[in-house]
Amino acid sequence: MNANGMARGYMAKNMKVKEFTYHVINCLQRELGDQNRIVSFGLELVNENNVLLKVIEAKEKYFFVTSWEELRSHQQKSPYKLDRFIIMRLNDAGFTFNHFNSHYLYTVGQ
Repeated sequence: MNANGMARGYMAKNMKVKEFTYHVINCLQRELGDQNRIVSFGLELVNENNVLLKVIEAKEKYFFVTSWEELRSHQQKSPYKLDRFIIMRLNDAGFTFNHFNSHYLYTVGQ
């Protein structure tokens, strides 16, 4: 495992779910920015147990609702499982990712 993978593993095991989720969102936003895509990610509380994750690109909005418990479950399974979950759910909402132009997205996809 490379140094980034080790660091990510440590973060996934030791960070609180909210902090780690924000970290993943920031990684995705930064990666898409590197692909010259201007996107805005957001995380909003729906209630005590559920959150709305949204992405805005140009005039399009993509979103899904999930629970903190589901996010925590993915975080604990493997270092990039939460990333995969978020990408999959955003894909289901119609947002597309180009996995081939990004080492990070390629790693997350494995």
